Amino acid sequence: MNMASYVGCSVSALLCLFSIIMLVYLRTSSQTASIHKNFAVAIVCSQLSFMIGINRFQHKLLCHAFAVCLHYFFLAAFQWLLNAAFNLYIVITYAVHSHGEQTDGGSQYRYYVLGWGQSPATSATCWIAWQHVWLFIGPAIGLCIVTLLVLIFTAKEHYESSYSKNETTNNMILIHSKALWTQTILLSLCWSFAFISVMMHDDIVKLLYALFNILQGAFFLVFYFLLNDEVGTSD
Repeated sequence: MNMASYVGCSVSALLCLFSIIMLVYLRTSSQTASIHKNFAVAIVCSQLSFMIGINRFQHKLLCHAFAVCLHYFFLAAFQWLLNAAFNLYIVITYAVHSHGEQTDGGSQYRYYVLGWGQSPATSATCWIAWQHVWLFIGPAIGLCIVTLLVLIFTAKEHYESSYSKNETTNNMILIHSKALWTQTILLSLCWSFAFISVMMHDDIVKLLYALFNILQGAFFLVFYFLLNDEVGTSD
């Protein structure tokens, strides 16, 4: 990693951390806000694991420890993104049946199980070993595909039932839909360039990785904090 990569990771982590602090400070308590806070925690932890552990491959014990942490938080970020997509679909469904009112549905515990209840890789080799890269990429691709399918069904449900919801609910759903599509694209691009930058020592790749990281953190702050309907009503 060069300086640009460290700056990009740091900015992304700080913006997500700031969003968490403000959402907690403003006492946002909805199920949707809780998912966003956990999503941000996963992003921050994965960024820190990547930044701190990237140059520890010469120490086997540290390398193994960071391999476990990175694998766990890396997949957790994608799993919380999937949780957010599932939750939005449920919110839309509930809004239709409750005549336009936004409602959180289901138990929060299932999201915690899906988001944090995974087994990290226990390979004794470093995570940067190319022959083990599919331990990261394979599950992430699967989670991205499921997330995209959920988002497509969510868009279809929203389009077919938008006439039955009030304007406030429609605006909220539209904002969260844009946020999820944006985060799905940026999260995928960030980690794609992260792995490419490890294998290719090219400054352009590292600059792109830094740029996408900054964009991810910035859009997270905008969509999940600045445009958060709970934040607007808490003033």
